[in-house]
Amino acid sequence: MRRIGILVSRTRIPRQLSYNQHPGVIHPSLLRNFKVMIQSILPTYILRVRIYFFPRWPIQKETNWFRKLPDSARPLERYSPRDEIFAVNAKVVLTLFVLGLMIFDATKPNPSRSWAIFNSTSAQIAYESSADRLELCGEGSSINGGTTPSIDTLETVITSLQRIHSSTEEDGNVHGRSVKILKESIPIYAMIRPRGGDFVYSDLEFEVMKEQLLSLKSAIYPQHNAENESQEQEASSHETTNFFEKVSGFVFGILTPDNKVDRVRNEELVKLAAPLPCTFHRAFDEIISSCQERSGGAKLLPRELVTELGAVISAGFASILTSGGTGRSAVDGAKQIASLIDAADGRIEIIAGGGVRSTNVKELRRQNPRARFFHSSAILGDGDVADANEVLALKRELGSTEELCA
Repeated sequence: MRRIGILVSRTRIPRQLSYNQHPGVIHPSLLRNFKVMIQSILPTYILRVRIYFFPRWPIQKETNWFRKLPDSARPLERYSPRDEIFAVNAKVVLTLFVLGLMIFDATKPNPSRSWAIFNSTSAQIAYESSADRLELCGEGSSINGGTTPSIDTLETVITSLQRIHSSTEEDGNVHGRSVKILKESIPIYAMIRPRGGDFVYSDLEFEVMKEQLLSLKSAIYPQHNAENESQEQEASSHETTNFFEKVSGFVFGILTPDNKVDRVRNEELVKLAAPLPCTFHRAFDEIISSCQERSGGAKLLPRELVTELGAVISAGFASILTSGGTGRSAVDGAKQIASLIDAADGRIEIIAGGGVRSTNVKELRRQNPRARFFHSSAILGDGDVADANEVLALKRELGSTEELCA
């Protein structure tokens, strides 16, 4: 039987090849078939480069699952560069590596920047940084975390942005500095919050919130009346006419006394705001802290918190602004934010906000690679005006030249 096995093997293996000391070497016919198979599955633009067989890269004995060659074959004195060892041309490997990097880079979320603004000055600074979204709050309300802006504040901000966009389009600079000319209006989300403090509101406060939302929703600038009708007709051909004219969405959140989502009231406000999108603001931080406290703090995402997240989604909100819990910055709550993003699974946008500055946004993004929106006021020290240098630093740290959400 041993002789028969040797004879059969020798009839299939060329005489000049030997496998005694190199049992891991693949049979030439197998190599040729393998080469044809590889060439048939590679993209056609890679097939312009030939696939070669190089010596000195033997397949080890322990990894040889193809076949066990007979021990009686003569030792191989040297390798055959065309028949023994399979290797892929370096250009093919490099091409595949570059394609992989391109696919990875394309699937990475681009960081978007959101600015909390309290006046027209901060709005102009956000415009110059090509912000992706503005959250408009009442003047002087930064100490309370932001409250509902007045109609006058909204008008001042919108007319200021209209003016600055018009001048930018004409000469390509703002205050002597060259800036990017925006082709689309930056969405302005108005805060709906009648007071600072908690997010549990009385019936009277809820009625005030509804009135504020409807009032801001119906406000359009410039005002359409008989006095400026002729001016509007004269400028109708201008690209920037009504570039900024009204709010694009709302930011609010109402809780029950036990710090859960008030489904009825939130759904009512979302319906009043339709078709404009709504963001559930940092009232969600109260929900996170309460759920973790009731669960003993053992889990980042207790079942009750998942239920409350579902309640926000079912109410019709498009996004949630959170720092991952009360009394902490977004960096401190980075793990909590990451768990929320995973739990949301694309059903709602999770915006990381709260103490976000140029000194920590890089770490925040590192811990939340799936986060797409980062929210900051860029205010340093006292006051309500964003620091222009801080805005530029945030933009630089996020590694984006086109996106930031306020």
